[in-house]
Amino acid sequence: FLSLFHPELGQLIPLRSDVSDLENPEWQAVGLKPRDYVTMGLRWMSTQAFYEREVHRIEERFGGIAHAWSTYAGFDAKHAQEPSIQGVNSSQAMFDGKRWRILTVAWDAASPDQPLPKKYLR
Repeated sequence: FLSLFHPELGQLIPLRSDVSDLENPEWQAVGLKPRDYVTMGLRWMSTQAFYEREVHRIEERFGGIAHAWSTYAGFDAKHAQEPSIQGVNSSQAMFDGKRWRILTVAWDAASPDQPLPKKYLR
């Protein structure tokens, strides 16, 4: 996992929103280095099962940069039929002359107030 990211610039950025005011939701971003994300994830996954599947992707490239919109579905059990969470990842990567490295992955979860747009579904 760690080797996928740019060693100095790689970040994971979950978004959280306070949608108590639907007209003007307040968005907050938390930036995590990949190693911090792994540490946090291992603590959380030691008590909670989580399986994530990509359900759709829109990818674009120009020169040495790439961007992907990746719709995910998260499940609390390996063979669960219905996801417990869904959302969209926005990932940016760069080609360093030898291989692609992830610069950022930002994501936000869908909710009743923020459903997944049709273009991010199959």
